[in-house]
Amino acid sequence: MAGLITVVCAAVIVRERVLVMRKRDTAAFMLPGGKPEPGETPQQALHREIREELGCGLIPGAELAGDFTAPAANEPGHTVQARIWVARLTG
Repeated sequence: MAGLITVVCAAVIVRERVLVMRKRDTAAFMLPGGKPEPGETPQQALHREIREELGCGLIPGAELAGDFTAPAANEPGHTVQARIWVARLTG
């Protein structure tokens, strides 16, 4: 599908609060994560993105079932489709 961007995300929930972040030059808040690089598995991409964005490690739990799509925050005309894992941060 043209205009579809696949991403991986971590749902970090602590004391009933969800960690979200905001990309530079956008008002949208989102779960930490990003686009897999060629040859990466989704979980490898998730670990790399968390290291790059948050500077820490990750312990992934279960992947959430469902279809998680939304308009892309910084790429007009595109849709983001996310795979989301419940996770804990380390380090």
